[in-house]
Amino acid sequence: MHRSFKALILLIWFLFLSSQLNAEIKTYTHTVKQTFGGAQSPDDARIAATAKAKREVLEMAGTYLASLTIVENQSVTKDEIIAIAAGVLNAEIISQENYASEDAFGIKIIARVDVDTSILEENVKKFYYDKSLLHKYERSQKHIEVLLAKIDVLENENKRLKSFPAQVQNKNEEELREKFNKTSIELTAVDWVQKGTALWNGYGYTNPKKASEYFNNAIELDSNNALAYLGSGNVKHFSGKYQQAIYDYNKSIEIDPSNALAYNNRAESYRHLGRNQQALDDCNKALQIKPGFALPYVGLGNVYFAEKNYDKTILAYNKAIELNPNLAIAYNNRGYIHYRKGNINQAIADYSKAIELNPKEVIVYINRGQSYYKIEQYNYALADFDNAIKEDPENEKALYSRGLLYYKTKEIKKSLIDFNKLIQLNPKHVKAYNYRGIIYKRMQNYEAAIENYAKAIQVDPTFKSPYNNRGWVYKKLKKYDFAIEDFTKAIEIDSEYATAYHNRALAYEKIGKIDKAEVDFNQAIKLNPEYEKSYKKKQKPCFINSIL
Repeated sequence: MHRSFKALILLIWFLFLSSQLNAEIKTYTHTVKQTFGGAQSPDDARIAATAKAKREVLEMAGTYLASLTIVENQSVTKDEIIAIAAGVLNAEIISQENYASEDAFGIKIIARVDVDTSILEENVKKFYYDKSLLHKYERSQKHIEVLLAKIDVLENENKRLKSFPAQVQNKNEEELREKFNKTSIELTAVDWVQKGTALWNGYGYTNPKKASEYFNNAIELDSNNALAYLGSGNVKHFSGKYQQAIYDYNKSIEIDPSNALAYNNRAESYRHLGRNQQALDDCNKALQIKPGFALPYVGLGNVYFAEKNYDKTILAYNKAIELNPNLAIAYNNRGYIHYRKGNINQAIADYSKAIELNPKEVIVYINRGQSYYKIEQYNYALADFDNAIKEDPENEKALYSRGLLYYKTKEIKKSLIDFNKLIQLNPKHVKAYNYRGIIYKRMQNYEAAIENYAKAIQVDPTFKSPYNNRGWVYKKLKKYDFAIEDFTKAIEIDSEYATAYHNRALAYEKIGKIDKAEVDFNQAIKLNPEYEKSYKKKQKPCFINSIL
């Protein structure tokens, strides 16, 4: 082995060992002893003690988070530190036991947080890339703080009540018991909200079914939990149930009109329903509540894009990035506008920044891959489609894009594998049937090609391409009447379908209908001047008759 190569291997190994040696697990534990009696039941005491222990141990671990470079470089409040700690660390209860003293019964709860320093900074980064996540955890932790303060007040009332005569105690104890119970229920609801929020990855929920279950549990316990409705609305939005999402966002805003994120998210649901003015109003309302909030500018950009006002779209995304340079979604969306305007290199630059900020987001790899495909940098495109499929093996858009790329680069068998997988995942994917038909046509398996075009037509009778493609196969098989019928159907669907006119002209020519062929050739040339070249090749040279 070459000496310099050996040295490189040793250096890499040394760096790996160094990173492992620097990594460690820091453990924080915290004990809460909670007495109970009178109006406070053992269950209520346990719930309160658990919430206190978790919050206080997170505060302890938060002191370590505050020392991280990424946190020190930001202007972070104590509340934000606790919110980040709640999002990246798992506070678990490792022990709970009842105890008795001379004058009281109680419960002792021990909470623990294990901090893996090797992955901590990477996990913290997502809170700076997705401020909406910080926003959710911060409001949730604030809610817990308010509820714990309420329990402190109730506990003091409970202690004072013991010094009153029995008749007074009995009169007030039932009301106090209801307040303890109500507060415990609200704390439990917050816990469900946090479980649901933990499934958010910046672009959706990793397990929408579970997230929906958690948010619904919270709503059943506490119908006044604004964050539970917000989370439930998010799940419905990302499932395409926009009207139902709006209902939940309405409830969230009704409970807490100061939550800018609820207005922002409702705006997106309105946009998907084509209600652009209401979407714009909600984005502006979110900015009125929270002027430095970047996400509503992304929302404004999305609406401007829907209205095809691309200049205002770019300006809105620019503003979002100015306010939050770590907002991956703004780079992705701006990249798409650059792509649509033909500025492919600028699109690739924006997609690359989005991937740098969020290396797990599938759609950005697909978008960048399609940009590389556009400028014929097929190796880079393939790497991006592979990355997308690695992250999400059943992503239909990624499989379709890679299937097209394999076909373009003449890797027909690989292309067929991707389209087969796609159809297996989605038996109604009309474009996959159409392209599988094209592959079989190229393989000269005309029977299979016709079968796939027929399936595409069955799924979507208004899709023009499979009619044209099946017509081509019929023409190849000299079934000219069938071919003409298919070309005609494609033209009925799209009267400016130049390829179908050209192909029908060729079919008419084969059966001697030269006048009809001439009309179709002229129409094809009118729609696409490129067809004039092929038409001229078909014209016969004209000679003067030598016999007078």
